[in-house]
Amino acid sequence: GQIGTYVTGTTISGREVSIVAYVTARNAEELSLYKKRLNQFFNPLYEVSMYYDDYFLTFRPTESVKYAREWASNNTVFCKWEVQGYAEDPLWGDASESIETGSAILPGTFRFPFVIGTEEQSGEPPEQGKQVVLSYLAPSKTITITNYGAIEVGMRLVIRARGTVTNPALWDVSTQEFVLINKTMISGEVIEVNTNDGQKIVRGREYETGEYENYYRYKDPDSSWLKIYPGTNTFRYTADDGEDDMEVTVYYYNRYLEVEVAHE
Repeated sequence: GQIGTYVTGTTISGREVSIVAYVTARNAEELSLYKKRLNQFFNPLYEVSMYYDDYFLTFRPTESVKYAREWASNNTVFCKWEVQGYAEDPLWGDASESIETGSAILPGTFRFPFVIGTEEQSGEPPEQGKQVVLSYLAPSKTITITNYGAIEVGMRLVIRARGTVTNPALWDVSTQEFVLINKTMISGEVIEVNTNDGQKIVRGREYETGEYENYYRYKDPDSSWLKIYPGTNTFRYTADDGEDDMEVTVYYYNRYLEVEVAHE
């Protein structure tokens, strides 16, 4: 027998959107102009992004703008209006992209003069004795990203070469998933990998000002479309050669089920 149920999957449906607002004007002519602009803007043929403080939600109007019928709510200088819509993707996103960068630039080594023994023993005056390396700071080739949202999200990975870089890759330290580009990059070359759903692409250009071309043929067949999971994520970037000449930048948006802004 079986006790309880098994959950085999969870689906978050789209979100219905309703906006109720008011438009004011100095006279009937100006109000009519504003209504025309509203009618042009909320078009069922196009998506609209709605912003609330530092968040946004994209939806498509399901009908044209509706205006109040009563004189008290629709007159020569004041009008109440409403529009209905549907968001196929029901999640809110950050209004601005989050950016994390990793660059294997090696800082200068920490040194100072250090002499053991006397002038007779070393053959050199103390102030000209050999320098001894007391510490060495290795370049960090990891990027730590905190996803403050509710779900895993894709990323826009940008790799820039400051010299020759062979087969650059980005690894998720926890899952060991990776994206590998089987190509030797030249200095100034840029490769971009977009792992967001509906936007997946691999493209590149040999110079910052050059035209992008399709680089999908260079993507290793065992590569994954990397995701950023809720919480802390650590990625490491590698290359077969030229690892220190890589500059890696990750762009992403946190996504939320609901948002609430505190008002003073």
